[in-house]
Amino acid sequence: MSARWLLVVAGVAITGGIAWLLVRPGEGPTTAASRDAGVSPRLMADAPRIATPTPLPPTLVDAAVEAPDEAPALPALVEDAAPPVEIGEQAFDRETRDADWAPAKERELDRRLGRLDQRPGRVECRSRQCRMTFMGGEDALAKTMAVLDSTKGLQGFVENQLLSIVRQADGTMELRVYASFAR
Repeated sequence: MSARWLLVVAGVAITGGIAWLLVRPGEGPTTAASRDAGVSPRLMADAPRIATPTPLPPTLVDAAVEAPDEAPALPALVEDAAPPVEIGEQAFDRETRDADWAPAKERELDRRLGRLDQRPGRVECRSRQCRMTFMGGEDALAKTMAVLDSTKGLQGFVENQLLSIVRQADGTMELRVYASFAR
């Protein structure tokens, strides 16, 4: 038993000695700089230290000095730009029906949307806009909205579209689609 204790005490003493050699005050392990210079760690510890200044972040004064002389130019106004298109229920209600254009556009929309799983209950056109209504549950209308926003639906066919959902008193939902056309 005493031989074991002797081995344990010797192991602890050796480990402590090695640790003390590695972390003596002012003498850490040899650094790459001291190895490259061929200087002992004790001399490196006694060498004078030079403070390295930390750069300051840029200030507003610096930014003002570096600012360009002229402000960037604004883009030119387009004089021939079309006025914004009003779309939706109020704009649709203000339009009058174009007797030549509306029936042809209604037939075209019926034909185009007739390929959908859920057909519109009603298609009504005025002079620039058409309103289509779809009735159904939330899942069915979500699928209809996804198809309407694809090339199988209205994408690329109409100028603008606005979709709104109205929940009816009986729990069913009505999807109203307002589509405007360039004329």
